[in-house]
Parts: sequence; C-alpha cells; structure tokens
Amino acid sequence: MGSSTRPGTRSSTKVPAPSAPSAVSPAQATPLENMLHEMRSRNGHRGSLIGASMESAWEAVLANRTRSLLTMLGIVIGIAAVIGSLTLASGVGAFIDKIIAGLGANVVLIDGSPNNNVRGPVIRRGHSSLTMHDYQTLSKLPHVTAISPMVQTQAQVVFRNQNWRTRIIGVNTDIQTIQDWQLAQGLWFTQADADGGAPVAVVGDTVAQNLFPAGTSPIGQKIRIRNEIFRVIGIMAPKGGGGFGASDDSILIPYTTALVRLTNQTYIPDIIMQADSKDTVDLVSQEATTALLQSHRLPRGQPN
Repeated sequence: MGSSTRPGTRSSTKVPAPSAPSAVSPAQATPLENMLHEMRSRNGHRGSLIGASMESAWEAVLANRTRSLLTMLGIVIGIAAVIGSLTLASGVGAFIDKIIAGLGANVVLIDGSPNNNVRGPVIRRGHSSLTMHDYQTLSKLPHVTAISPMVQTQAQVVFRNQNWRTRIIGVNTDIQTIQDWQLAQGLWFTQADADGGAPVAVVGDTVAQNLFPAGTSPIGQKIRIRNEIFRVIGIMAPKGGGGFGASDDSILIPYTTALVRLTNQTYIPDIIMQADSKDTVDLVSQEATTALLQSHRLPRGQPN
C-alpha cells in the first residue's frame, strides 16, 4: 500500500548522520600526519611531545652523522676562537700592567706621537712632536728629580762573526736613577758623552751572553750597530723582565748618538721623568701637560 499523509501536515525526511572518516593508510598520509600519529602513539601523557621531539632530533643526527659532525665542529671552533680572543686580550692586559708596574710608582712617561699624552707605556704611532726645547722645559718643573729622553729602535748587532737582534735605547745618565739600572761591570757613559754624541754602549746581560763568546769580556770590544761602530764600556746587572725597554735584552747608548747615527731624527720620541714622590705624580703629569700645551701653543683640550 502506498503511504499517505494527513492534510495540513508537513512531510519529513530523515537525513542520515555523517559517517566517521575512514582511517588513512600510512602510504596515503602526509609526512606531518605520520609524525603526529607516531608521537601520539608513543606516549599519551604530558611531556610526550617534547620527548618525541628529542628522540626524533637524535634520530636525525644519527641519520646525518657527517653533517652533524661538521656542524658540531664549527660550533666548537667558534667557541674556541672566542675563548682564545678573550685569553689573548687578558694576557696583553697583564703584560701591559707588568710593564707599568716595572716603571716605578713615581715615574711619568710622555709619549711624543701625535695626540701626545702624559701616561704609561704605550705603542707609539706616527712621528714624534717632542723637541729638545720641550725636554729642557720639562726638566725645570718642580717635583721632577730626574728626566731623560728615550729614543728606541730595533737593530741587528754584530761582533766578529756573532750577531744578535736587540733593542737599542738612547737615554741620558738620569735613566740610572729613574729605572734603578745598575752596572755589573765597567762604566756608565757620562753627560759629556751624551752631549757630544759619543759612540759608546752599555750592553744588557742577555746581549752580553748571546753576542760575545764564552771567555770574551765585552768591555772595550767594538760592536757594529747597523753601519756604526760602538765601543762597549759597561755591562748592566741582570734585572729581569719589566720596566720600559727590558734592560737585560737591550743596549743603552747616549740619546744624541741614537738620534744622529741610528734614527736620523730631530724630534724626541719619548721623555721619561721621575717625580719626587708617588704623591706628586698626578701633579707632575698636569704640569707637564700644561707646559707642553704652552710650548706648542695649543689650547687646552685640542689634540696635541
């Protein structure tokens, strides 16, 4: 029999409920779906996602061992480079501190390079602007008990068939007082030697041991520095490292001789002074700065 509906009533049609999606096979799933499915199946409690991520990362490392090794090597090299740079900077700072300590508590050093300043030991750049007039002016400052120009250079020194590369330092007789340099043998050059530019030399202990054969006394021997002949008149007592110039491995000559015979300069590279006490070092520094500004006719604050 056919179905019938009452007049005035609305017919209804039953819509079937949507069926659950069928499971996607691993072959049809995307890589992301496979990864999520694997993580869910491993562990369902809190923290499973992190654990699964770490495990997946470790599996990726093992699967690409060469690439992972190179990456780790790059990281290690980078860290080592940073540590090495910091260590080097620390070592340089310690070395400079040692030199400054070796100068003495009441020593003031004037760097004669452009932008000269009154400070501790520095590496100089450019040409000096200090003159003999500056040296004479500074020598008259109150609280200055000793003062010496300093002319430094490196040179190969020759004695017969022996040679030794060392530092040559041109100074005057006050350097003995300023740096407390003592003689082991011989004599120190005189002020007359300094005024006349005499070709005489006082050698450090290291130079004496390396330049002269065993059993040969350096005193009275003639050595060649570049193309100039010098006569050795003294040997400094060993002092060890520190101080300006490291006296053991150096040769001291009159500063006038260094300017004329070795460096061909008319300006003085550096001037080193001794204050009468450590309490007046700052005062001497300020007075020296003022004197140099006036000598060079520069206003305070302008690079000098």
